[in-house]
Amino acid sequence: MFKHTPPGSEPASKAVVEATQNVKESVQNDAPTIPLAKDVSPAALRDLLEKNLKWSQIIYEQNRKINHKLFWSTFANWIRLLVIIVPLVLAIWLLPPLLSGLMGTYGNLLNPNSTGGKTSVEDFLKMLPLSPAQEAQLKTLINNK
Repeated sequence: MFKHTPPGSEPASKAVVEATQNVKESVQNDAPTIPLAKDVSPAALRDLLEKNLKWSQIIYEQNRKINHKLFWSTFANWIRLLVIIVPLVLAIWLLPPLLSGLMGTYGNLLNPNSTGGKTSVEDFLKMLPLSPAQEAQLKTLINNK
């Protein structure tokens, strides 16, 4: 009766599309001639059943295409949601330890009030990873200017 193809399979061939269009045209041309009498002959019933099956096949193909598009639309929406939410969650989870480490290292530079309102050159040089010889050179360069 109906030939079901699994989702994601190749689209219908050109011959199937042409046959479907021919069926649509023939059904549309024959639609006004449906007998409405109560005494329906077996030939007329067979004709009605065939038309009904043709319409059902057309509707089935349309529904299959719509379901395919809806699946990929939903999949794309979930991907968009993950692209937005995952970075936010990672930022909330990873930024506080990173910021506390930076505040521990550079807190004196960012908050000079903790050292009495002024930061001395010696305090600044203590924070830098310099050898004693390099510290002496920097002090002489700063004091000469």
